[in-house]
Amino acid sequence: MMKKLLIFIALFTLSFSFGQEKPNETLVFIGSKISLKKVKVDRSLKTVIDTVIVGNDTVYNKSTLIPVDEKFIATYHVKEVLRGSYDGDTIEFVVYDHYGRPGFSKFKNVMLFVSEYKGTYYHQKYRFFDVYKTTDNRWAGSYSAGYYEMLEGQTALKPEKIDFKRKVSYRIKEPQYEAEKYPSPFYQVSGNRAHAIYGNYVDDLIKLKSEVDKELQRRLDAANNSQ
Repeated sequence: MMKKLLIFIALFTLSFSFGQEKPNETLVFIGSKISLKKVKVDRSLKTVIDTVIVGNDTVYNKSTLIPVDEKFIATYHVKEVLRGSYDGDTIEFVVYDHYGRPGFSKFKNVMLFVSEYKGTYYHQKYRFFDVYKTTDNRWAGSYSAGYYEMLEGQTALKPEKIDFKRKVSYRIKEPQYEAEKYPSPFYQVSGNRAHAIYGNYVDDLIKLKSEVDKELQRRLDAANNSQ
């Protein structure tokens, strides 16, 4: 289910794009929320600027505006820049989300992927990892079941046991639907909580995202070629 959802989200985003334009470099940073404001979407617009991944590159797309997409202006404190360059300690960027309030907004610290276009930063749709400090003062995220499932074992990356500084756990609201998000031995489920045992440090999470983006693009190309 998770893999199907991830494929649907990514291919739905990619398949409506046109007018691609090479951007400045992708900025990857760890940040914490200052504010997230929902703003009115001009429904008279037929297209909006969005970002997707093609091969090794991020490209800007003039993408078809999905009628139920919501638009947000996010302001985040930049705690650490992992890729790219950015001089400020705060950043503002545009977020479009088909599901309402962006999923990353509920976490204290997140690794975000944004790209700049004509002076405005745009969040790469649905791409983020919630991250946490480890006992050796590094950043790491919990096991990403959907990403690893997407790659179907065709990756050299491996999850590893992570000694988080504070226990990382997630509430399981609907066990019948969410159990596959927290498989054993990567999580220990107790009651309605899933406690993270395995994960990846941020450098590997960046690589994981890149590999998944390439796989999604490969599947999109294959689907287009079969038509």
